[in-house]
Amino acid sequence: MNKPIVYMMLGLPGSGKTTYSKNLQKKLGLPRFSIDEEYFQLVGNKQQEHRDFEIEKMISEQIKKKIIKLLAKSNSVILDFCPWTKLERKHYKQFLEEHGAKCQIIYFDVPKEELLRRLENRNKEANQKHQYMTPAMLNDFYERFESPDNEEIEVIEF
Repeated sequence: MNKPIVYMMLGLPGSGKTTYSKNLQKKLGLPRFSIDEEYFQLVGNKQQEHRDFEIEKMISEQIKKKIIKLLAKSNSVILDFCPWTKLERKHYKQFLEEHGAKCQIIYFDVPKEELLRRLENRNKEANQKHQYMTPAMLNDFYERFESPDNEEIEVIEF
């Protein structure tokens, strides 16, 4: 029997993770999980700049429980997120492999200038499905994000 696959989207806000993961979901017919979508479903989205990280952590744990149940039935899943640091990715990947999954990290490598352009357009739409993102927030995220190396990844280049 083949191992179930967990498709993990890795990239900064505005890189195309959600668009790609939704298309992959349609193509493969797999369950898809998004921390952002579940967060906004729970607390709403008034285009606030700050999030409650305790709520985000709770949602992440709930998603993990759902994933474990699906993997136990040999179901593959799509995660519209992936930890930003190498150490966190290593631990998350270990967790998934311990539950019988093969991990496929799909990395969206988009230049910072393009991310800023996309986020500016997205902010104008005031779309309730997306996190409001200032240039300062993106700069902070950009500094904390660790690009993958020596990991099995599929790179989606801009």
